[in-house]
Amino acid sequence: MKKSLVISICLFCASSLFAQSKQDTLFYDKNWKGVESKSFASYYRILSGNADSNFGKRFRDYYVTGELQSEGGYISIDKYDDSKSVMDGEWTNYYKSGIIEQKGYRHNGIEEGDYTAYYENGLIKLHCTMKNGKPNGIITQFDEKGDMCSQTEMLDGNPRYDYYILSNKDGFGGKFRISDNTPIWESPSQYEKKTEYKDGAAWPYYIKNGLMVAMTNTQVKDYGKWYQISIVVSNNSIVPIDFDPGKITSTLKKANGQEVALEVYSSDKYMRKVRRTQNWNMAFAGIAEGLAAAGAGYSSSTTQTNTSYNGYSNSYGNAYAYGSGGYAYGSYNGNSSYHGNSSTTSHTVTYDGAAAYQAQVIASNRMANYENALLQEREIKQEGYLKRTTIYPGQAISGYINIKRSKGDTMDVVIDINGAKYVFPWNIAK
Repeated sequence: MKKSLVISICLFCASSLFAQSKQDTLFYDKNWKGVESKSFASYYRILSGNADSNFGKRFRDYYVTGELQSEGGYISIDKYDDSKSVMDGEWTNYYKSGIIEQKGYRHNGIEEGDYTAYYENGLIKLHCTMKNGKPNGIITQFDEKGDMCSQTEMLDGNPRYDYYILSNKDGFGGKFRISDNTPIWESPSQYEKKTEYKDGAAWPYYIKNGLMVAMTNTQVKDYGKWYQISIVVSNNSIVPIDFDPGKITSTLKKANGQEVALEVYSSDKYMRKVRRTQNWNMAFAGIAEGLAAAGAGYSSSTTQTNTSYNGYSNSYGNAYAYGSGGYAYGSYNGNSSYHGNSSTTSHTVTYDGAAAYQAQVIASNRMANYENALLQEREIKQEGYLKRTTIYPGQAISGYINIKRSKGDTMDVVIDINGAKYVFPWNIAK
């Protein structure tokens, strides 16, 4: 009897050990349909034994050549059609090289929480938050170099708005329509206008659409009486812009409320006026010289007034911020003023810049807002009297135009760039 009991106990222990270490192997083709043997398989799956519930149900999939393809937890497995399997918990997929391809979390077969896909170089390809199996919140996609990303706000798997934000690690960005991938140019409101002062002169400016547009207004007498409008445009968007001074308009409001369109002089029109004035000056000078030659005591002189205009310089860059929180991109922070004072604090470490940029974008959980500016030294190209020109990302220009002067109380200067209108009201009453 004792002998039989000992044998029974040994058999029970052996069977328990066998049950705990038992593993099942399943085979699947390239479409994850079950096949009968490794000879017909593209993948094979090893299921852990589940006699001890403390370990949970785990699986590992392998390429038929032996490299790990994926791993995670499960509730049930369909050996004939893996699309009917119910996965659960964290899971990870791998390239054949062993680099992570994607990872996420499932609850009872439904995708939940963070999902991240990777390029084989290890950089992030896509990141989003899943809810009930659908992307919700911000979905962020990067190019393979990791230095450019697009962000779309999602709601239950669909874009919440008809636009996405395209930006890069240098701080350039823009808003684009999902329907046709064209840039969106929005006119700023008066509430978005800010003002800086340089040498006592007011420089109102807007930061909108990735552009910084600033101007000041002075009254000058250069071959006539003018409102001379000095302008600075800095392109921090991700596309070149066509800046055409011919689209600048101005209106004047008189004390009686009457509004009058002011004449904005193009470069060609202004230079024609200058040449005409110079020709008359030369003619009068010739007459005076003739009189001087004809009579003693007469003398003549010719005076030419050169055009002058206000210059302007600025420091300009971009940060990223969105929503109720905030996100600042970059390894620097600084400040500057239109008085020319600036300070910069930098911190340099050795790391993968693209990976760090991606980590910051993901960690922020914010859409990039290219409207906010940190300060970065930028050379401004002096154009003189402004003409039509293309301003490329990272470039800035300054120059001026003349508007024929007229008496009134206030005037508006409207700078049109790609259909977005930057409106600058100005008090001219004396």
